[in-house]
Amino acid sequence: MKNWFLIYCVVLFLGNLFSQEVGRTLIGRNQFLIGQQTSLTYMIKVDSKEKIPFKSYSTFIPAKRFIQNSKLGSKEMIELEIMQAFHDTIVSGKENELLWVGGYKITAWDSGYFEIPKIELSVNGKELLFPAQVIRVDLVPAKKGQDIYDIKEAYAKLPAEPISIQIKNFFKSNWWWIVPVIIIGIGTWIYFRWKKVTKKPVKIKVLSLKERTLMAIDALEKEKLWEKGKLKKHYIELSFIIRSYLAARYEVNLLEKTTQETKLLLTQKGLNKETIEVIVEILIQSDMVKFAKSSPDELSVLRISVLAKQIIAETSPIEFENVD
Repeated sequence: MKNWFLIYCVVLFLGNLFSQEVGRTLIGRNQFLIGQQTSLTYMIKVDSKEKIPFKSYSTFIPAKRFIQNSKLGSKEMIELEIMQAFHDTIVSGKENELLWVGGYKITAWDSGYFEIPKIELSVNGKELLFPAQVIRVDLVPAKKGQDIYDIKEAYAKLPAEPISIQIKNFFKSNWWWIVPVIIIGIGTWIYFRWKKVTKKPVKIKVLSLKERTLMAIDALEKEKLWEKGKLKKHYIELSFIIRSYLAARYEVNLLEKTTQETKLLLTQKGLNKETIEVIVEILIQSDMVKFAKSSPDELSVLRISVLAKQIIAETSPIEFENVD
């Protein structure tokens, strides 16, 4: 009786196994560096051109960390950032068979071994399975003789200092935008002062958004923070300037958005593809320095500043000066 029961269990298990149709989970490259992109593709045979109701992720894909040199996984979960939104289609394969293909472009901002979990779907009573995949993400190799600096998080506890020293340090770190504000304030005061004693008003040129932004980038370049061991601070401030300009220019909040979310918002605002690609290149370079410990040389740093100025010039309206 026991033997018949065991045979029944084995037959039931095999029946469930073979009733589930298995697709393919493909990774463009299973090993890459932090910040680099790879493709994640799902593929399965279908009977008709009706698309599979695949529930895709919009911003991040959850993944499970693996312990190196071990078959055991840990309970720690990370998020793989989606750099290109999910899209799918039906294509013809060999012998006119139909294949459903869908996928993303993804990247990781942490190093280690990670398992992208399997996906199970039920379509018209048929069980579909896309197997799990394991990827390896490595740190960007540091340059010999060059120190690596951590990011100072906004929630870090600041040491207690006298108010006078705090004010001095604040002005020293932010003079590049405080000075233009003071100049504009003094100019405005002079304008209204002279307006009271003369009938002819003094013409004061108010700096446009384009001029203020270019002035801020020039001031940041003159500081040469990369020569003072503050490369990450340079990229943090440059990223803030670019995001602030785009937010003011197109009236959209970009300061707390990821690079991919920024790309989608700017696309919705109607920017052309080439301009968006340059903006994404600037922001990814900044992300690489801030999160992936990348250390570009001085030429690369200056090139990114030139690209930032180019974006500001291309996206600013044409200005005309009044001629008397």
